[in-house]
Amino acid sequence: MKKFKLSVLAMALTTMLGFTSCLDNGDSDYGGGGYGAEIVRNSSYLGTHSFVNQYGAVYEPLNASQVTTWPSTEFSYIMYSYEAEEVTDTTDNRINVTLMTLAAVNDGSVLARRPTDTDANAPVNYFATGDGNAVAFYQLNDMILSINFFRRNVDNDEVLEEIDKHQFSLYYNAEEDFTSSSMTFYLRHNVTDLQDDDNFNVTVSNLYHFNMASAFAQYQQMFGKEPTRIVISYEQNSSNGSYEDNMVADRTYEFNYEDMVKNYKTWLER
Repeated sequence: MKKFKLSVLAMALTTMLGFTSCLDNGDSDYGGGGYGAEIVRNSSYLGTHSFVNQYGAVYEPLNASQVTTWPSTEFSYIMYSYEAEEVTDTTDNRINVTLMTLAAVNDGSVLARRPTDTDANAPVNYFATGDGNAVAFYQLNDMILSINFFRRNVDNDEVLEEIDKHQFSLYYNAEEDFTSSSMTFYLRHNVTDLQDDDNFNVTVSNLYHFNMASAFAQYQQMFGKEPTRIVISYEQNSSNGSYEDNMVADRTYEFNYEDMVKNYKTWLER
């Protein structure tokens, strides 16, 4: 019998996220057994939806009829419950789950150049969470960042549309920003329909996916190994959404990528 590797993220993450769920939980019965929360890749075929975790387990939602909108992004964040026998008594890589939360992970971009003054028009409120947990990886090339920022105060049915107008990009110049031990990226925030009289006074935390494969390949070509550390430089205004020079400070967030690689490979060997 095959025992699955449920790559459950720290449950503290669930209290930090401010996303809007695509699930109607009005009459849900979550059942017993166990609970999980993780980043998954969205999968759909002929109208059937499932989720694949980074170790290959396929989650099939028992309450799919309660999903009001299926995410169109590559990745999602899900919270779910499952019965114990689903994990220990199955002979394939599929597991039935009951979704508790389903939220799209928005896609960011990665550009191989330094940012210019026109690449950003809004700051970040904060990047790391209270326990310093702001980053996760799906396998080793897809990085998920938790970013908190200010948005406009809109009606509830317009929140997702408003969030989609906030674009995040990572910039880098390999020759200048890669060293034998680290990679530095510059996170920039751009609001696509910014107006002079906009008032950004509501904070929201959201997850963003960045495909790092090309940048990692460049680093491997330059140094013949993986980086030890990744540094993300960002522009912070923790008071409001103003992007005025006197309101914005340069900050950095740093984490050990080498440890993440070791942990992932250790899981695969179990």
